[in-house]
Amino acid sequence: GWRLRFTPLFYAMGSPAFGRSLGFGNIHNCWINYPNHKVDDDIWVYYMLELSFYWSLSISQFFDVKRKDFWGMFIHHNATIALMMFSWTTHFIRIGTLVLIVHDCADPLLELAKLFRYARYKKTCDAVFFVFSIVWVVTRCGVFPAWILYSTLFDAVKFFSMFPAYYIFNGLLCTLQLLHIVWTYLLYKVIQKGSLERQY
Repeated sequence: GWRLRFTPLFYAMGSPAFGRSLGFGNIHNCWINYPNHKVDDDIWVYYMLELSFYWSLSISQFFDVKRKDFWGMFIHHNATIALMMFSWTTHFIRIGTLVLIVHDCADPLLELAKLFRYARYKKTCDAVFFVFSIVWVVTRCGVFPAWILYSTLFDAVKFFSMFPAYYIFNGLLCTLQLLHIVWTYLLYKVIQKGSLERQY
């Protein structure tokens, strides 16, 4: 329940803040004139709230109900924290903000689907989960690797010389993408299982 309050708030904060400071049109703006990028106040607040949120998830995970994807989520939370800290200290804040926004797209729908499941509104839960699945695949298996990850791997080198932290940053982004692939497979299995249950 509490996550449902925070995840839409983050998306509602991040998208307008990024749009005002940079715009979504040209991802090359994330690299042009690096590292001389001004950090607006709303981006600072957005980053700090997201970082606090992921720290809370990483810690509370040990006191919550143990789930099958415990270690996957543990790796995800800590990779996200490391990415945020790296992007902040190395001034990759523009691309870091884009990564956060893309990840925030699907999260509110998942939390909403869970809420309907706990309330035993199965049809509504299934409908919301279906929309979540589409948004997940589009953002995390489409937009993230084809637009953001591609840009960090191939566009950034055109604008500045590489340095060690850049490779660590990209390694963490690739780790996130591997997790996305694993979770998309698990998502497919859940949908497949639900489809079989409806048939029989």
